[in-house]
Amino acid sequence: VDTISRGFRSSERRQRTDTKNTHQARAVLAAGMNVAAVVDSLEGTLFGFPIIDGDEHDLRFLDPSPCVVGLKAKGSLRSSETKEMVYDTNQYFTVPDAA
Repeated sequence: VDTISRGFRSSERRQRTDTKNTHQARAVLAAGMNVAAVVDSLEGTLFGFPIIDGDEHDLRFLDPSPCVVGLKAKGSLRSSETKEMVYDTNQYFTVPDAA
């Protein structure tokens, strides 16, 4: 099992905005699978892939692929000053090279 596949539940993984996980999220999306990520907006795209509202339902098998299952910040992250784990959808808008 390669490092991309390890730890994924239903082809999803919550992603942090550091370089390592951003690269993994892009590779998973390029492979045609979905990722879940906390985003600043549930509209538009992330890494060039459509964002769907992950808070709408839990039936992930109904989601189109590939896409970003967008989640709203909750709890202490919602009031955090840094928002270090929240993707800024304006910053990550292009489809990256998965290699």
